[in-house]
Amino acid sequence: MIKALFPSQVVTVTATPAMWDGKLYPEEAAFIQKAVIKRRREFTAGRLCAKAALKALGVTGFPVLSGGEREPLWPPGITGSISHCDDYCGVALARQATLTSIGLDIETIRPLDDDLEAMICTPQEITRANLSPPPSGSNWQKFIFSAKESVYKSLFPVTRIYLDFQDLDITFDSDRLQFSATLLTQLPTEYNLPDTLTGHFRYNESHIFTGISLSQ
Repeated sequence: MIKALFPSQVVTVTATPAMWDGKLYPEEAAFIQKAVIKRRREFTAGRLCAKAALKALGVTGFPVLSGGEREPLWPPGITGSISHCDDYCGVALARQATLTSIGLDIETIRPLDDDLEAMICTPQEITRANLSPPPSGSNWQKFIFSAKESVYKSLFPVTRIYLDFQDLDITFDSDRLQFSATLLTQLPTEYNLPDTLTGHFRYNESHIFTGISLSQ
């Protein structure tokens, strides 16, 4: 499912059951010494997925540590994204020679809570969400949330700038299973980012998957 979100040069790995309780490098394990069991299992699955993806790119023996914002720190020349949600975890990686950055998000199919709608969605997004039937078991607002999460993950490594949910406007193309993310805030021109970015989405009976990659 994750593979369909990205171009062919992106390596994707989904966590196997064994990965959730696997063995980490000591440097990685130090980040979750005091974490609750749920957090330890999610972190472990993500790191073991990452190591499998790195191996596919020819990189071995590299501990994937966390930065100041809990973002994964990749080897030089590698870009990627980790996402986990309850019982599902996945990783997408690529060489920066081909892609600048990647954003991946995985969410449960459950609808976004009503009390979060105004915080997550712009008024225009809410209007559009109410114009077409949502995917079964969910609502478009939850898809908007996931799309914004994947966009933020792709932009932060490039800009180191925090964006609010209201700084993006998401539209969906259900026929192509794509979404467009329009920046509503001005980013410094030095980053040479387009005003609108294009990503992809997929879903099944239990999860939503969104992904976006920034080209060189």
